[in-house]
Amino acid sequence: MNYEEMVKKAVALQEGYPIEITNCRIKLDANESPFQPSESFRDKVAEIARGLSLNRYPEPGSPGLKRRFARYLGVPENMVLTGNGSDELIQVLASALEIVPERGVMVPVPTFAIYGIVCRNNGHRVTEIPLDEGFNLDREAMLEALSRNRPQVVFMASPNNPTGNRFDPTVIEDMLRAMAGEGIVVVDEAYVDYADSSFLPRIGEFENLVILRTLSKIGMAGLRTGVLVGQPSLIRQLRKVCLPYNINLFSQEVASYFLENEQREIIGRAERIKRERRRLTEEMAALEGIEPFPSEANFVLFRCIREKNNIYNYFLEKGILIKNFTSPGPLSDCMRVTVGTEEENSAFIDALKEAVLRQGA
Repeated sequence: MNYEEMVKKAVALQEGYPIEITNCRIKLDANESPFQPSESFRDKVAEIARGLSLNRYPEPGSPGLKRRFARYLGVPENMVLTGNGSDELIQVLASALEIVPERGVMVPVPTFAIYGIVCRNNGHRVTEIPLDEGFNLDREAMLEALSRNRPQVVFMASPNNPTGNRFDPTVIEDMLRAMAGEGIVVVDEAYVDYADSSFLPRIGEFENLVILRTLSKIGMAGLRTGVLVGQPSLIRQLRKVCLPYNINLFSQEVASYFLENEQREIIGRAERIKRERRRLTEEMAALEGIEPFPSEANFVLFRCIREKNNIYNYFLEKGILIKNFTSPGPLSDCMRVTVGTEEENSAFIDALKEAVLRQGA
């Protein structure tokens, strides 16, 4: 049986989301938080786990977690939809919305690959608009594409992955106004805890604004817990597409406790990461042939003027794993390093200095 002929053509033509599995002593490739939760928190998690009725289904729709997210984000409960990571919520949007083939969806690139993968898998045409040379939104190109194609959904991450920068809010405002009554703008704020501002306070101002958040970047990646904030009328429709038990019992309970009790810890660790991000950026900028880009995320994108792959392989020799971009395009000479602990970042910088010296030898 030829299964390639049975699946959707859009699926057969894709490679899927690439996840590298390389064992290294220092892992700085996946934009995870480097910090384990406190011992007291882990004790509480063990207590929660002991009290769970694992023979029962979790609450459908995660009502308790939804209430906690609403309080944490300062929005009404009927504007919140929880998901198995923000990835699932992207999938829900792509599945639920009636998107006319000739209009499709639009994404600025480079960005998080899941937007394009999920939308194409659902049969939607994806229009990609390149960012400018500084990896910012190209206002004229974006607005011209909106006028020409009239996409029904625009996905964008701000701060953007993998470039790290936060997009100009005035350009996002222009896009929201241009699409009013026509389509929605999804602003993915997965890295907002490391940024200076958020678009969430504008949720009441723009009826076509949708915000995505996740716990994955602030220390709870293993729980796979995300949240979508949008107008109540949209939430009611999207809920129909979510599977009834999409978030497991353990994740519901632990994430609820985390949101209720760990806010001070979240802020404190985000500040540590921002300090280390500044240190990494400054030390990389001082190296000949290395160009770090400004970041408001928990990672730094940097360009290697010299042979990049030799530097990447040297990191692997030292047991340090970072993200190497291998596809042609604006990132072909770039790598991305997650901000780790102070010790991990020092090991990265030392290895980078050694690699640059070897290149110059």
